Amino acid sequence: MKDDDKPRLLVDRPVLSMADCQLSGVDDSTMGLDDIDEGSRAYMERLKRCFRDNCRRQCSPVKVGKSVMSLFPMISWLRNYNIKRDLVYDIVSGCTCAILHVPQGMAFALLAAVPPVYGLYTSFFPVLLYSFMGTSMQLSVGTFAVLSLMTSAVVGRLATSVPKGVATATSNITEGVNLTDVSEVQISSAAVVTAIEVAVAITFLCGIIQTLMSVLRLGKVGVLMSPPLASGFTTGAAVHVMTSQIQYVLSLKLPRFSGPLNIIYVYISIFKNIHKTNIVSLVLSLCVIAILVIVKDFINAKFREKLKIPIPIDLIVVVLGTVVSYFLSLNPNYGVPIVGSIPTGLPPPTLPPARLLPEVAGDSVAIALVGFAASLSLAAMYAKRHNIFVGAQELLAIGAGNILGGFFLCIPSAGALARSAVMDSIGARTQLNGLVSCVVLLIVLLVLAPLLQTLPTCVLAAITIIALKDLLKQVTELKRLGRVSKVDACIWFVTFASVVLLDVTYGLIIGVIVSLFSVVWRMQSHRGTTLQEFGSSGVYIPGPKVKYLTPVDEKTGCVTVFHFGVPLCFATASRFQGEITRIIRQRLSPDATKPNVNDPTNYDLYIVLDCSTICYIDDTGLTAMREVINKSRKEGVCLYLASLPIAVNDILEISGVFDLIGKENVFLTVHDAVLNATTRDLKRDVSFGSVRDESIHL
Repeated sequence: MKDDDKPRLLVDRPVLSMADCQLSGVDDSTMGLDDIDEGSRAYMERLKRCFRDNCRRQCSPVKVGKSVMSLFPMISWLRNYNIKRDLVYDIVSGCTCAILHVPQGMAFALLAAVPPVYGLYTSFFPVLLYSFMGTSMQLSVGTFAVLSLMTSAVVGRLATSVPKGVATATSNITEGVNLTDVSEVQISSAAVVTAIEVAVAITFLCGIIQTLMSVLRLGKVGVLMSPPLASGFTTGAAVHVMTSQIQYVLSLKLPRFSGPLNIIYVYISIFKNIHKTNIVSLVLSLCVIAILVIVKDFINAKFREKLKIPIPIDLIVVVLGTVVSYFLSLNPNYGVPIVGSIPTGLPPPTLPPARLLPEVAGDSVAIALVGFAASLSLAAMYAKRHNIFVGAQELLAIGAGNILGGFFLCIPSAGALARSAVMDSIGARTQLNGLVSCVVLLIVLLVLAPLLQTLPTCVLAAITIIALKDLLKQVTELKRLGRVSKVDACIWFVTFASVVLLDVTYGLIIGVIVSLFSVVWRMQSHRGTTLQEFGSSGVYIPGPKVKYLTPVDEKTGCVTVFHFGVPLCFATASRFQGEITRIIRQRLSPDATKPNVNDPTNYDLYIVLDCSTICYIDDTGLTAMREVINKSRKEGVCLYLASLPIAVNDILEISGVFDLIGKENVFLTVHDAVLNATTRDLKRDVSFGSVRDESIHL
């Protein structure tokens, strides 16, 4: 568009400072100022009245009803449920998700070092409660590979060796015999800590932590998991998960390692025992991996638009593996480990082991944060895609599901990426799909579970490895981040390397520390920018390479516009003072005479500080601001403040900085300050409204 065709802007008004606005009768509230002179007694009365009115509103029957409905969103959408439009999609998506729950639940339970049946419990109880309390239609709650891996590390550290008659999942699998049923695993004494007891304690404590985070509105803690941090963490965790499944693919009996460098010890142990590989398990695993890759990456991906429902290849290979193992007697004839006896029915509610809660507290915090970050990031992604709202209720639903799971022998649960993607592709409409999934899983637990006892564990390991494919592909993010931001690339690599080499928990802590340090480093390294006017438009932008820019000091010789683009706090105060000092030294000649500080018109340089992006200022920043103002006056420099955010404006007013600098030196815009400075320098005597002829033309 040509300049002549563009809309024109003409502004004709006097230069406005804070003092001018008050003289003109502008309400202080429009400037973000509160009545700070209000007496303490009047303030307490107003606070009591506000508290009383708020309690009256919150405790009304209407408000209580709304609170109950917000706690259980199912009540709201069920009243307006459209059977013709939504029922078919919810039934199909629920059945499909249940089909995925069965193999993944069993596989991820095995990854958590507990018998597979506990994965089926985790796919049922938390999902059932989430259907009533959740707000995301596409999020599939249940077993999650990363949480299972983190749980297995704690199980390996705290679970004790068991006496005869009590077998753990790991010992049975590695010896090539059947897994014990649930009743055997529950046998314990005061001196024995079983794997499922540790897992249940973690699940219950994770639920407590996540529920408290929701009640206290601490959901924003998730911002500590930046995208580069989350990507590096999940990729490193996927490497650990894949490594843990190799022993099941090869049917090797390996000791359990934990702590730093445990992954190196695992591979050393694998190579030392490679000659003991069960060839039948290896061939069967490779066949399953090949089938999964062909169907998922080629058939389902290529014919996605034609296939209304993706081929449930995970369930198909589970059925085929079970049938082949049964008719060929792979366990007795070839020593291929199998799942073994799976009890029918649902477990009775039991109290979580309270004696283990203090021992798993630290690990539970990390697991709760990872599960919370994974679930809310998925829920937010699908909410944005489908234009729906998810908030603190989502975290409450996840936490409540884990609390319930702590009473029904479940491992930690969260939203899973693969299942959620399938739910979204099928077109899940409401949380009714979760109830449908629970019905199918209930049938499996009550009737079909015993039919899976001959399922080889290597088949579950192969399913787990293929499920990690998308997470492992995230390694390509490092190249993209390197082009965009070296700091983000460093966060990704440090987190990934720490997770792989040290441990999942240590890697998460190191990643968060590095991510937070990068924020402080970026703030401290910010140097500020000298702004220039774009032509005669009154718009000030950085960049000497941009055409039509006119440096302010070239027109007046006395004004410098400085933009400080980060909060003024303890981390940036010294940088702020240094930048102002540098400008003063560069702009003032060494032989300039010292001004008379009592003469407000005797200034050799005006510095206009653009405060539009200083969103926060702390006590250290206030001290730095006072020192800069005093030093500027001693050097013959007048400091102007412009474009103050409301929050910063209030702090400067309360702290007395306005009294020090003078409200006549605080302006609404940068251009107001520049016009005032240039006029004062030229005339040395400016009255309010004397620059009314200074118009802005675009």
